[in-house]
Amino acid sequence: MTAANLVARARTIVQQYGHARDDGFGSPALGFTLAGAVYRAAGFYEDRFSLRDPWICPAHRVKVGVRPACEPGCEDGLWRQCNLAFSYLAAAAQTGADELPDLESLTPAPRDFRIVVEVSDVLDNASARQLLMRVLRALHPDLARLRRPVEAVRDRLPRPNAKLTPESAAAIRREYAAGTRTRELAQRFGVSQPLVISVVAGSAWRSAPGPTGRRPVLQVAGDPPLAAS
Repeated sequence: MTAANLVARARTIVQQYGHARDDGFGSPALGFTLAGAVYRAAGFYEDRFSLRDPWICPAHRVKVGVRPACEPGCEDGLWRQCNLAFSYLAAAAQTGADELPDLESLTPAPRDFRIVVEVSDVLDNASARQLLMRVLRALHPDLARLRRPVEAVRDRLPRPNAKLTPESAAAIRREYAAGTRTRELAQRFGVSQPLVISVVAGSAWRSAPGPTGRRPVLQVAGDPPLAAS
């Protein structure tokens, strides 16, 4: 099983059980964190408090000398794919919607897991699924071509339970571009800060007007002209 498979399965798990903000990995009753969903997809975590260590055969513990053949049932490869999935998620969480790196070129690092845990704790249910989908789009560009037209149509449909409208989403983008902080915008419009971040990044309410992406650099009166980039 590849890291992309794990991310795809993790997204299905979050869709089925929901996303949990938790210090652990979650449970079917409470929903799963991003890390818990990846571990559950790999089979290392079934219920709360029962994450099991993968079985790594002696062949992968030999640091010097001749390495013996890998034994049947060894889970070293699957464990490595879990760590790679965390690298994908960490990279996606730290970049904008249109700035994803070449995920397949990433090298797993211990800090990736910690980043995923911290990010998971501030995401809402929809944002967690969206982050997982962004990784899958970066790995499989064909998914982006199939999915984006659907999202464009969906953004124009009535949303009786939505806390934002196309007009308020546009207002958020304009005020963010003018310098208002995302936390202040979240309080003013009565939504979560992750949702505001998604709106200004352009990953939510794609059809709404207004500037998206990074905040423009403002020039203070009296400063020398900005150099052309």
